[in-house]
Amino acid sequence: MKLTNYANTYIRSNDIDGTIDLVYNGASTLAFSHYALSYDGGLSEKWWDGERWQFVWHAIETTCDLYGYCGAFGTCNPLSTPVCKCLKGFTPYNAEEWRKGNWSSGCVRRASLQCGIEGSKNDGFLALRNVKVPHNTEWSVGLNQVDCKSQCLKNCSCLAYAYDTGAGCMYWGSDLIDIQEFSSGGLDLYLRLPHSELVQLEELPLFEFKTLAIATNYFQDSSKLGQGGFGSVYKILGWHVYSAIKQDQDNTTRAVGTYGYMSPEYAMEGHFSEKSDVYSFGVLLLEIITGRKNSSFWLDDQSLTLLGYVWKLWNEDAIASIIDPLIGNSIIWPEVLRCIHVGLLSVQEFPGDRPSTSTVLSMINSDIVDLPSPKQPGFTRRLVSSDTASSQVCTQNSSSTRNSFSITCVIGR
Repeated sequence: MKLTNYANTYIRSNDIDGTIDLVYNGASTLAFSHYALSYDGGLSEKWWDGERWQFVWHAIETTCDLYGYCGAFGTCNPLSTPVCKCLKGFTPYNAEEWRKGNWSSGCVRRASLQCGIEGSKNDGFLALRNVKVPHNTEWSVGLNQVDCKSQCLKNCSCLAYAYDTGAGCMYWGSDLIDIQEFSSGGLDLYLRLPHSELVQLEELPLFEFKTLAIATNYFQDSSKLGQGGFGSVYKILGWHVYSAIKQDQDNTTRAVGTYGYMSPEYAMEGHFSEKSDVYSFGVLLLEIITGRKNSSFWLDDQSLTLLGYVWKLWNEDAIASIIDPLIGNSIIWPEVLRCIHVGLLSVQEFPGDRPSTSTVLSMINSDIVDLPSPKQPGFTRRLVSSDTASSQVCTQNSSSTRNSFSITCVIGR
């Protein structure tokens, strides 16, 4: 016989016949509580207030409260339809059963972990926010959050970790089961994924034209963020959407855009792709963090652009000196540094080095925890003198290409 106490309630397990009892001792002899266990495993509590029975709580509230409802490596959200889905990087073990609404078989990895394989890229972690952590938790005593992550990364059998100030370092070395998503509360669970999965997250969602029209009040100016070389930009459901239709990897003989925001491959060769938008976004992100305009930034003694100056300070570990004082709050310092890091990754000179738009969003949201080191940005130095920087239109012809381009210089207000 073993007794485990929880305040005024304890669980009594009988080692002889394997039965388990839930025993409750009331805190007050004047209060009468009533517990009921239903045939399907539901537990409810009521108490007598002297006149009537008052409902206190009950479980199970939703199907997600059923143990392992979505199977191994599945996650349950009672507010979603369907309630079960595979964790990122996983796919249904039995696709046919999942289509029928039977999720008990769970999910399996799309790609194997690379830990311990010589010459392979390191695994990383994907943050799952506000979840009920899986069953079969193990603990590592005396570790802070940084050491907790490091220990899990070094241990090839560690599939996920979490850290809580009260509970400490938790990790899992077997199938992750019984995960539930909450709108708030819960813990952040860091899921181990191979490098290939971390850089190939789901693509941007597609919206019907009717949905975009309604969300922007039929493209009213009040919903517009700005106007650029690629068309008007609207903010929709957290996304910046260009009203102009862009072609994938389009080649043009004339490139038209806003000075300071065009990617090198588009400005010099007319090559336009998703990575060109990523470059423009990176410039905007760095402008927001620094409070400076890339098109009008000028460092007299070094002829550096804003991108070049941020890159210089990043390598000198002196990035704090250029952060806008209005957002230099120490509480959000990690988020500010992450935004600078993502900005530099987005403005790297070569398109192949830049992350995709979906990966950028995951990086900003900290879904991708480990960020790679950025390489040198494009356009780190000015090609024109300071007295011509204020001109309205700057034109440059290159002898190495048959393309010409017109650049509109935008000066900060």
